[in-house]
Amino acid sequence: MNERSMQTFARSHPELIARLQVIVLAIQIAATVSLGVGAVAALVLILTSV
Repeated sequence: MNERSMQTFARSHPELIARLQVIVLAIQIAATVSLGVGAVAALVLILTSV
């Protein structure tokens, strides 16, 4: 049972790490996109106000 549990953990651990990396990338992409959208909105407001 111990060997099986260790093998299961060894197999599932890389998947957990990959999922965490994907989540971090998604957060970074979302932050970048939100910043880009905010910058575009600010430019549009500035251009339309002028």
